[in-house]
Amino acid sequence: MKVHWKIKYCKRIKNNGFVLKTIINCIATNDSKTQAVTTFYSKYDYKGQDFVPFNKLENMDILNWLFDKVERYKIESETANKCDKIQSEIDNPQFSYSIPE
Repeated sequence: MKVHWKIKYCKRIKNNGFVLKTIINCIATNDSKTQAVTTFYSKYDYKGQDFVPFNKLENMDILNWLFDKVERYKIESETANKCDKIQSEIDNPQFSYSIPE
């Protein structure tokens, strides 16, 4: 199982680059290419905050902001478990979907 984090979106103030909002996904992918995603929406307060100019930000800076707020490894584990559950439902379906003739 591979688990990685991907920044999907950053909303920032145009004139100074302060990031106001981010959307970040935790993505688990198994060997069968089945995926599960957990999405986080974070807002940041502009008032009185020191910040790194947007052109100097790196992905890890933004991810670390999230990791300071959430339990990273618990989320990675839960997302991997979701992926396992999805794969189990694919491999052992409990329902069949069809339309009567």
